[in-house]
Amino acid sequence: MLIEILIAVAIVALVSGGIAVAVIAQGDRAKEKAALSEAVIIRDAANARITLESADGCPTVQELIREQLLERSVRTQDPWGKSYKIECSDRRVLVISSGRDRTPDTPDDIRIPPG
Repeated sequence: MLIEILIAVAIVALVSGGIAVAVIAQGDRAKEKAALSEAVIIRDAANARITLESADGCPTVQELIREQLLERSVRTQDPWGKSYKIECSDRRVLVISSGRDRTPDTPDDIRIPPG
């Protein structure tokens, strides 16, 4: 009887562990999708500022919010707590998130547009 209970508890523990791993992986994917969406919104606002206002220089996210090209509700930091970086060159706008590892120039970086 005791062995049967131990076996049942072990099976429940294995199933629970598998579910926990799946949920954590799903959370990581959700953060990546959120960062991609936010980066696209930021890039579009920066492009609008450069194109419509013929502004020189690369804007920051804070400038885009201050100039009302971005809603105040748009997050200024990626889902991992680092600020989005905007780079501009030859009228091309690149928005970068350092990704899950929070370290710039690593394979998990999110870049819009991809490059």
